[in-house]
Amino acid sequence: MSRTQDGNSPAVRGIPLAALALVALVLVATLTGCRGRGPGTTDSGQQAAGRDTLAGMLAGSEFLVGEDRFPFGVRALDGGLVEGAKVHARFLKLGQGGKDQFKGEADAAWREVRGTTPHQHPDSQVHLHEEVQGIYVVNGVTFDEPGFWQARLEVRTDEASKPQTASIAFEVSERSVTFGVGERVPSSRNLTVRDARELADITTHSPPEPGLYQLTVADALEQGKPLVVAFATPAFCVSRMCGPVTDVVAQVYQGWHDRATFIHIEPYRLDIVRSEGRLVLADVTKEWRLPSEPWVFVVDGQGRVAARFEGLVTAEELEAALQGVGS
Repeated sequence: MSRTQDGNSPAVRGIPLAALALVALVLVATLTGCRGRGPGTTDSGQQAAGRDTLAGMLAGSEFLVGEDRFPFGVRALDGGLVEGAKVHARFLKLGQGGKDQFKGEADAAWREVRGTTPHQHPDSQVHLHEEVQGIYVVNGVTFDEPGFWQARLEVRTDEASKPQTASIAFEVSERSVTFGVGERVPSSRNLTVRDARELADITTHSPPEPGLYQLTVADALEQGKPLVVAFATPAFCVSRMCGPVTDVVAQVYQGWHDRATFIHIEPYRLDIVRSEGRLVLADVTKEWRLPSEPWVFVVDGQGRVAARFEGLVTAEELEAALQGVGS
C-alpha cells in the first residue's frame, strides 16, 4: 500500500482507506466462520456444530450504537462473488464462553450500481471502464450496545439446492471516527473550479459534472440548503466503488440541484499522486477524519449530518435521504 506524507499508511485508527476492498476482507470473514456457528443459533447463542460454506465480507469500516446501515458482500470459498442472492441476516452480540445474545434479524437487499471508472494506460490515454458494483444492505439495524458482534447469514441461490451459510464478525462503537448523524460538519475550504485551470486538476471523475465543483463546503453551509458531500476518487480507488458512487451523485444532482447543493471532493492530493504515485491525504480529508473511501454525507440546512453512506450507495438511497431533510 502507498504511504502518506508522514510515512504512515493512509488510515485512521489503523483502518486503511482501502478498507472497502472486499477481497482484502475475505480473511476476516473466513476466520470468523471457524466459530462453527450455523443458522440454527438460538437466542442464547447455542446451536449444533456446523461450518460455513461461504465467506461474508464487511463493506464498511465502522458501525455505531443506535440504528445503522449494515453493508456486506458474500464470496464463495473458491473466490467467486455471490451476487443477487436471497440473504437473511441474524445479528448476535458476542459474549464470553460462547454465550452470545441474539439481537434481531432481517432480510438483506441486493443493491447494484452501474458506473464508470477512468483508467490511464501506459500511453497516457485515459479510457473509461464500465463497472457494475453490488453489495447487500440491511437498513435500520439496531445495535444497542458497543462491543463485538456477529452477523449470521443464510444465503439462498438458484444454483444451490439448499441454503448456504456465512458469518461476519465486526465491532460496534459508541462514536464515529468521522461525523455521525446529528453532528455538525466542518466549514471546509475544499478545492473548487476557482482553484483550477481545468476541472481535471481537481477531479478524476470523467466526464466531470461541473456543478459538483462550484462551492466550498463553507460556502454551501452559509446557504442553509440541504447539502451532499461526496468523498471519492474514481481513478485511484482501491475498492473500485468510487467511480460508480460519483456517477450516482452526479445523477442525483441532475434532479436535485435546484433544491440542494452537491460537492465532490477527491480525498487525496491529486498533484502528488499523479506526479509521485503516493496517496497523500488532502487537508479536507483529514478535517473530516475519514476512515475509508468513498463516503457520501447528506447534511441538513442547519449543517448537521442527516444521513451518511460508506461505500456503495444507490441513487434511490441518496434521494430518500434528501427527501428526509426536505428542501
